[in-house]
Amino acid sequence: MTFVPLHSRAATYAVGVFVLPPLATLPLHDHRGMTVVSRVLLGCAEVASTDWVDVDRHIASAITTEMVHPPACHVVLPDHKNIHKIVAGAQGCTFLEVLIPAYDDDAHRCTYFKVVS
Repeated sequence: MTFVPLHSRAATYAVGVFVLPPLATLPLHDHRGMTVVSRVLLGCAEVASTDWVDVDRHIASAITTEMVHPPACHVVLPDHKNIHKIVAGAQGCTFLEVLIPAYDDDAHRCTYFKVVS
């Protein structure tokens, strides 16, 4: 898996390209307090998304899954589809990603999760 940063403006936005080999997985993660627009450029990806029902008790809603093909975009909002996992298709997947605001060490960071029943 490769990430190529293209441009960023501190605390405002960041733009980059992800290149995922066939069937590679970006594990379940979030973009706390951020909006993320991902546009598939090549290949396809399965995106499984969920939202918090109760953050304090770490209870999320049922996971929904969608296949994203070029030129479609997948949009993550602070309160919609913010927790998600991405699995590249059989031919791999390349997507352009815009993060608003850019990551920082405080409120805007990425957290990885493990699903438990």
